[in-house]
Formats: sequence, structure tokens, C-alpha cells
Amino acid sequence: MTTNHATFRLLVAIAAISLGFASASYAKADKPATSAPAAQNDKAGDKAGKSDEPKPLEGTVEKAAVTHHEIMVDGQKLTYRATAANMPMKDENGKLKANVFFVAYEKETPADQSAAPHPGETAASKPADAAATQPACKDPEHRPIMFLFNGGPGSAAVWLHLGAVGPRRVALHEDGSPLPPPYRLEDNPSTWLDATDLVFIDPVGTGFSRAAEGEKNDQFYGVKEDIAWVADFIRLYTTKYERWLSPKFLAGESYGTTRAAGLSGYLLDRYGIALNGIAFISTVLEFQTLQPRDGNDLPYPLYLPTYTAVAWYHKKLPADLQADLAKALQEVEQWSTTTYGPALARGLGLGAAERRAVVERLARYTALQPAFIERANLRINPFSFQKELLGTERKIIGRFDARIAGYDPDPVSPWPGYDPSLSQVLRRLFQHLQRLRPAGRSSTTACCPTRS
Repeated sequence: MTTNHATFRLLVAIAAISLGFASASYAKADKPATSAPAAQNDKAGDKAGKSDEPKPLEGTVEKAAVTHHEIMVDGQKLTYRATAANMPMKDENGKLKANVFFVAYEKETPADQSAAPHPGETAASKPADAAATQPACKDPEHRPIMFLFNGGPGSAAVWLHLGAVGPRRVALHEDGSPLPPPYRLEDNPSTWLDATDLVFIDPVGTGFSRAAEGEKNDQFYGVKEDIAWVADFIRLYTTKYERWLSPKFLAGESYGTTRAAGLSGYLLDRYGIALNGIAFISTVLEFQTLQPRDGNDLPYPLYLPTYTAVAWYHKKLPADLQADLAKALQEVEQWSTTTYGPALARGLGLGAAERRAVVERLARYTALQPAFIERANLRINPFSFQKELLGTERKIIGRFDARIAGYDPDPVSPWPGYDPSLSQVLRRLFQHLQRLRPAGRSSTTACCPTRS
């Protein structure tokens, strides 16, 4: 991540062209029994002492913790409000279906002392000068808001939250390797908070979000079910925190890009919420692109430039490619499109001389041995690459972060026994996420995907 504004605007500009993609796909989706207005909810207001109880349409928050902080971004002080809370999700009859945990960050600006506190905010949670600030959402037309989530499906938003976008991040070495315990957080100078307010969402079954007692999880799992409940959370949050007039963005990572694409149409069709843009991170909109197997050669040319970049990082490429990464990637991308893909499509029809030429190019671009490439039938899957690149050093490279390498306990196995980048970072994220844990709730899936 480079300059904050440039990164944010570039991601949104690239992804916004895809906003129409999912609209048609989900226009005919069945409408779930999620939060919607119902006459039955008026009964609660007729009972003494319960006139302030919110209807499902209005939303509420529980176990909210609100604090105030400041960091430096691009040489400027950024003051912000942090909220960690549960959003009860109810059906149209007011029955509790699930509790969705979220963490929100809002930029604050100088204002008068009459700003109303957020739910969960108390005088004790405010700094001495808190009366002189209010959330930027008091001027919602001019302050964007972004809803963010990771993928899996089955992963909490901790990766984007504490690893990339939030105002604080887990401290790591420059090369991405972890520091020794005790682990700590540090200010994130690359946060997007200077450009937009941020709301990190844990879908039901991830992080601290859980189905209500007696509710079956399968009503939340599934492509359409997942989209419906996340959309309902966005609607409730938008209503509760009065953000209907704000420019709205989504940011999804991995499977989260599939969710974001579906949400773009569903939010508009179901709730009339129009988005200003989407940021796709590690995009997965066509699953054929990441499932190399017999009969599916599409992923191999697409992975090749990444293999080259990883080999470059570990200083394994020939001198001319090692000297200029941008030039090397341009060469590899061109060859993958014009030569490698068509060569794979020819199968046994590929001549011996042409096959040798492909092997030589693959060895040049991946730093793998020609004999291995031949045995792999010109098709290098990512697990093999993890094992082979540093195989002579008895090391495995990470799949989440290929800069990280770890000891290979079983060098003769064709599959890596673990991901060194995942195992080293996971416990650090988990430790810091526990600090946000709602009272009485544990998280065994705070960081890890629970479903594949």
C-alpha cells in the first residue's frame, strides 16, 4: 500500500466499473426473511416502560465500547472515534436471529459541545477535550463510509482490520516477518481512515458474530444467504448511525469480492442503497481462475507472473530479469497470453521442439528446474511452487505472503504441510482481536476460515 488517497481512489475507480455486474444476477434472488418493518412490532411500544424499544427496521447496538484516539497520517493529526459492538439481527416479527460484531472508525473534526454521544459512549470513555469534537458523520453528505470484510468464506474481517486498512495494525518487520512476543499494535500510516470512515464486519459464524440460540447456521451460509444478511447489517448500520446521505463504498478481499459484487445489486434492489464504488482486493469473481486441475488450464498462465515476482523477491531469477521487475513482468505477461496458454491448449499436439522451448521459458520465469517442469507436464500448481522454489534450502514459502519462508519438515511430500505466513501471523492477530472480545464470548474462528 502506497499513498493513502491514491490507493483508495485507484481501487475504487478500478472496481466501480463492475458495479453493474451483479445487479442483474441478484435482481431475481429470493428475498430472505430478514429485518423488515412489521405491524406486530408496534405491540412493544404499547407496553409501559418499553416505548423506546427499537423496531427491527431501526436497529440497535449492544455491548458497545466507544473510545477516542489520534494518529499521524501524511504528517497530519487524525482524530477518530472507535466503536466495537454487536448488532442484533432480527426477522420481521422482531425475533432475534443473530448477533453481528463490528468495529467502526469515524474521523472526528472540531465542533460544538452539543454533539450527541454514540451508543455505548460515556463520559469516562472520552478524553479531556472530547467535548470539542464530534464525528465527521454529522455532515454525512461530505464524508464517505466504507463497509469492509474478508472472505473465506468463513473469515472474520481481522485481516483487513489489523493487517492493512485500519488505523492500527499488527507490528511486523519490514519484510513481513513477525516480531517476537509480546506482540503489539502500531499506528498505521497507510490507513484509509483519512479518506473514508471504516466499518469492519464479521459475517455470522466468523469472529465474534454468532447465530442466536436455537437458530440454524445454514440460514446464514450460502452465496445468497450470506449476501442477504450482510446487506441487512449494512442497512441497519446506515439507519442507526444516520449515514443514508453518505457516499457509500464496499471493500472485499478474496471471497469478499464475490460478496461485494452480489451486494452491489442486492442493496439497490432490496433496500434502495446505491453504492459509489467497490474496492476488490485479491479478486475472485470467476472461480475457475484459481482451481487448477485436469481439464482446467486457465489458472496456470494467470499464476505465472506471480511466480516470477516471488522468485524475484527471493533473488532467484536470471540477472537480466532480476535487474528490472516491471520489465520482467511485462515480458512474462505477454508470453503467458500469446504462447503459454495456447501451448497448454494444444496438449499432446505440441511438438517436441516447441515443448522444450516452453520448458526453458518456464524455468527462466519461475527459477524452477526444467526436469521438475517436465514432470509437472508444463503445469505448475501453487502448492508445488511453494515447495520447489526454495526446496534446495529445505524451505516452504508462504501462500498468503510469499515473502515468508519456513522450514520444510517433509521435503519429499508434494504438498506443503503448512503455510509459514499464516501460522506466524495468525496468533498475533488472534491475540489483539481478543482485546475486542464482547464479555462472555470466545472466538475460535476469529481469524481462520471455518468453511472452504
